[in-house]
Amino acid sequence: PGLGWMIQKSTWEQIRGSWPRAPLTGWDHWLRHGSGLRPRECIVPEVSRVEHRDTDGTNVKKGSGIAKLLARMAISKLAPGELGDLSYLLKPEYEASLARQFHDAQLTTLSDLSSLRDDGKLHLLPYVREDFQGLATRLRLYPGEIRAVRRGVLLVRDPVTSARLALVDRRQAEGLLPDAERWLRHAQLETIAAEPGQPCSAC
Repeated sequence: PGLGWMIQKSTWEQIRGSWPRAPLTGWDHWLRHGSGLRPRECIVPEVSRVEHRDTDGTNVKKGSGIAKLLARMAISKLAPGELGDLSYLLKPEYEASLARQFHDAQLTTLSDLSSLRDDGKLHLLPYVREDFQGLATRLRLYPGEIRAVRRGVLLVRDPVTSARLALVDRRQAEGLLPDAERWLRHAQLETIAAEPGQPCSAC
């Protein structure tokens, strides 16, 4: 769960005046997408340091599917302050590291996941958001909105084999996937606004 966060005082002063009383999809979504903080990004740890404890909340009820999913999530055992050198998360270092990993990565498919092993290699698994629900079920990820994504890339481990995976959005994969694996926007595609409640089929 992404419910633990830190920002500098100066950042808070930028956004507190526009903090929504009731964001439609949660304050964390607003912070990432609607707060005006871009190009800043949220850093999400591979293993969470926070956990959801309540079982009688608005979104989490005891015995519900989301409650069971949260209960299965791993929690970091690191003591406070023992995060080590975090300079690798700075943009230049992170981008360079990602480029090195992708250079040696191997393309894979959902049907091949069971044959992968934790061999230190990164395996690229192309996806589109329309298929994410099934992918999330297979990889035991949060089934709603795709989280912890950077340029369409979600770094995870297979829950069965522990193989390192990079889920790569075919629509955002420029320079990351072979052209044959990418979904390119049609040159004549036009984006138009709809009225509230109007279905896409009516446009």
